[in-house]
Amino acid sequence: MIEIDKNLCIGCGKCLQVCPNQAISIIQGKAEINQVFCSECYRCVEVCPREAIGDKISINVVEIRKSLQNAKDRLNSLRARVSLAEKIEK
Repeated sequence: MIEIDKNLCIGCGKCLQVCPNQAISIIQGKAEINQVFCSECYRCVEVCPREAIGDKISINVVEIRKSLQNAKDRLNSLRARVSLAEKIEK
C-alpha cells in the first residue's frame, strides 16, 4: 500500500499529475491517495521531490522483540560454550 507522509508532503501536485487512475487529490494542501483507485504503479513515488510517498511497512513489534530475545539467548549460549572451551584448554 502506498502512503503519503503528511509531514514531508508540500502539496506540489506532481504526484497528482502523473497518476493514471486519478487516485490522488490535494486536500488542505497535502496529497492524499484513494486506495480504492490506486494500482500501485509507483509513478507518484518516482516524481515526489520530497520523497514523501512510499510503501507502508507494517511492523509487528512483538515478533521483533521475540526475535531479538531469541538472538540474545543464542548469543549467551555461544558465549557460555566458548567460556567452557577456554577453561578446558587451560
